[in-house]
Amino acid sequence: MNIDTRGYKFFEAMSFDAFPKDTVDAVPIEEFRPIVESYLRNMNRVAAMPYLVADVAYWSTLSGRAVGWIPLTSGVPHGDLLAKCDVKSSSEYHFRMSEAEAELLAQGMPHAAKEISKIGSEMIEYLSANTADDDSIRAGIEAVLYTMILNSYAAFESLATDLWVTAVNLNPSIYKIEEYEGDLSNHTGDLLRDAKRMNFQSLGGIKEAFSQLSNKGCNVFKFNPDLMKVEKTRHLIAHRSGKVDKQFLGQCKNWEEFEHAVEGEYLVIDGLLVSKLINVCVKAAGELMEFVIASCSTSED
Repeated sequence: MNIDTRGYKFFEAMSFDAFPKDTVDAVPIEEFRPIVESYLRNMNRVAAMPYLVADVAYWSTLSGRAVGWIPLTSGVPHGDLLAKCDVKSSSEYHFRMSEAEAELLAQGMPHAAKEISKIGSEMIEYLSANTADDDSIRAGIEAVLYTMILNSYAAFESLATDLWVTAVNLNPSIYKIEEYEGDLSNHTGDLLRDAKRMNFQSLGGIKEAFSQLSNKGCNVFKFNPDLMKVEKTRHLIAHRSGKVDKQFLGQCKNWEEFEHAVEGEYLVIDGLLVSKLINVCVKAAGELMEFVIASCSTSED
């Protein structure tokens, strides 16, 4: 993968939407709660990835266990901590375990968490820009950004599958069943999935499955067309390790996010793009939950 002259914008990868803490408790149908909870846990893991990297960068640099220096860029390090650090020069700072660090550690630093992650992200940007002879730094950053996209779409795909199967198990009447031999009972959704009646391994298959769940139709995918961008990006990462091919170019020719994509080169990606693609998945996930729960509630009435 390549980066552009603007860098990775690593901090922006942390800026995607989150569900309210009471989301699971607010689900009115008990059978759906474990599904929603699993989705939220998976997305929390996605969110934790860049924070962990940035926080480790911050604390390892500041701590006396890894004394080092960085140039002053974009406010690095934090002004409140500067006063208690040893100044090496006007553009470099020599760090050691300081009173300020000890204070933050003692307080659990919840108030400083965002600032710490921002500073750590700036350190990562500096390392990536100033270690041209060390591909491992950039490869590590890219691995985090790629994996965030992969895991976000996988979480959405799993959520969609489990919602559909559970909805049909609870209310077989919401799905028009053609001839099917065997006892469907309360496992209709499982049986149809296992019999490959529905394909949940592609966005097209997921759309088709949900289009048959309600007489009113499912507009979630119509109102979230950018899901196609996430799926195709995920496919390129998973099957081509991010190297742009002719098929992807044909698919993304009208997508401004990939207007600079070049066949044979790795996809240029940064935190802004990662955040945007993840938000697409999060928005669609929330709307899909609402649609399925409403469909089952209407059927019960």
